[in-house]
Amino acid sequence: MLILGNYASAYKCQNVTITIPKTDIGEIKIVGGYANITTAEDYQISGTLCLPKSGKSKIVQLLLHAVTHDRRYWDFPYGSGTYSYPKTAVESFGFATLAIDRLGTGQSSWPPSLETGPNQQVATFHSIADQLRKGNIGGIAFEKVVAVGHSRGALLIEYWVATFPTDMDHIVLTGWYRNVDLTTPAFQKFFSNLVPVGQVHPNMKAPDSKYVTLATEESRVASFFHNPMYEHKISGIDYAISQPFTITNDVEIMSLTAGTTRFKGTVLVIFGANDALGCITGLCTESIFAKEPTYWSGASNFATWLMPATGNSINLHRTAPSANAYINGWLFRNGVNPYV
Repeated sequence: MLILGNYASAYKCQNVTITIPKTDIGEIKIVGGYANITTAEDYQISGTLCLPKSGKSKIVQLLLHAVTHDRRYWDFPYGSGTYSYPKTAVESFGFATLAIDRLGTGQSSWPPSLETGPNQQVATFHSIADQLRKGNIGGIAFEKVVAVGHSRGALLIEYWVATFPTDMDHIVLTGWYRNVDLTTPAFQKFFSNLVPVGQVHPNMKAPDSKYVTLATEESRVASFFHNPMYEHKISGIDYAISQPFTITNDVEIMSLTAGTTRFKGTVLVIFGANDALGCITGLCTESIFAKEPTYWSGASNFATWLMPATGNSINLHRTAPSANAYINGWLFRNGVNPYV
């Protein structure tokens, strides 16, 4: 059973199932080469759509989680709303949110791992954005879509926007920056701690052994959390509800994201100053963002924020309310207004 932290007195949420029809979009020319964007079969993507109490909003935020998580990352089932991104975005700022289980995780379709790569992921995002604008999800035709991604979700947004730069109007990336070094000891330790998901969750029947997850709670803590800025009960729940992901070549994906320069909307990039995966010395400085503006040179507004005292899983730290308020406040201040 999927447990979500829904605080419906101030806003309302509903679980939705989105059909991604079998599609062969064909070869799409992107900077650096071609991407063959296809879906091999009809996929079912599960999500949670949250709306203001009025039931109306002109702007929806599409929330894309990281590896080993599902959509509960955004609305964590602990803390009475402390770790709920929708609570801030919907209740305080009037946005709608759609948090999905990406292909190959949670309650969405689990096809063979070869069918869960970045091209298939982008195909699902492309279809969802189109359906959100047409009113096929929740019965509301949203005027604008904000793509919000965490870690792998953020990397996939970069690939998505390089391929389909008009699918979204604004972008927020958390737990990721373009020059992350995937060869560091921290990343190598992360990769070495991956095991087939059935070894951690015997009840999860993956189609093949390339559906993997982190082996222990300790390995999750080392990669995702910054002590003492998280509640220790959080890490236990996080491990208990952990999810698989399928191994892809992130370096190759990164090589196909140069087309982000074509994006014309607003872009915000946030990274935790104590992210064990991305901060080689254990403490990042603003220098990690030195090249970021060049990747988003076409953006109408661009900003970065190095979030103090926070590890990789930003929404699971004590600083989560501050992060969520900052993100939505920044969007609002830069003209992303769901009421206008």
